[in-house]
Amino acid sequence: MSRYTIPNAPGAPDKRVTTVGWDAPLNTYWATAFDPPASIDGEDVEVFWIGYTPCALPDVESLATALREHGVEIPPFTLDALLGDKPREGRASRVGPRPSSSPR
Repeated sequence: MSRYTIPNAPGAPDKRVTTVGWDAPLNTYWATAFDPPASIDGEDVEVFWIGYTPCALPDVESLATALREHGVEIPPFTLDALLGDKPREGRASRVGPRPSSSPR
């Protein structure tokens, strides 16, 4: 799995963290954005999390389109890295159980 921190949407809180990457077992690109907790005892606040199901975002273009809906653009150098991750890290050959074989 790859993971890159990218710039937040314009006007987002300074401490927001937006990340993108490739998840080979799920065969999808993904992105998340989290704000820091409101209190010291709190948990990070999820702003969005996309590409968390198998084959949800199968290519970089679908990831970029989904992020634009949140006002986020992927920098060119990160796009290049993401494009290399899928062939380098592989992808799931199939999702689901293998078919059973019958004797001949």
